Amino acid sequence: GRMSGVVEGGDWAAKLGPLPAMAAHAGIVYHGSLSGAPVLAMPFTLQLMGRPGFLQGGATASLIEMAGLVGLRAVMLDRHGEEAMPKVKPINLTIDYLRGGEAVMSYASARISRMGRSLANVEAFGWQASVDEPIAIAQMHYLVG
Repeated sequence: GRMSGVVEGGDWAAKLGPLPAMAAHAGIVYHGSLSGAPVLAMPFTLQLMGRPGFLQGGATASLIEMAGLVGLRAVMLDRHGEEAMPKVKPINLTIDYLRGGEAVMSYASARISRMGRSLANVEAFGWQASVDEPIAIAQMHYLVG
């Protein structure tokens, strides 16, 4: 079904702190875990509409970028602890839009594909109807340290 693999909990707000103001502005909230990584949810609102009946691409990108960032923070927190958390600086983001996001709830999560000493590669993805049918996938590179 829609949320196969997504489980409740993880208490990400307690672990990672509140989402950035931009996320709150778009209605993005923590929504459980997928394979141990945070899942974010973003309800559809008219402010997020692009062409009639569809989610605006920038809103999709924002949700997925946020998921990539919190996914990376979660892994780094496990690895380094709060005291030694490295700074994270985005280098680039490439997003592939696979299908139009509809006027429904959207979700996003990420996995870290490579974690080096100074560079992290993150794959983040957004979905609506099913986690197995992403609406967009992003490759993200971060400087860490």
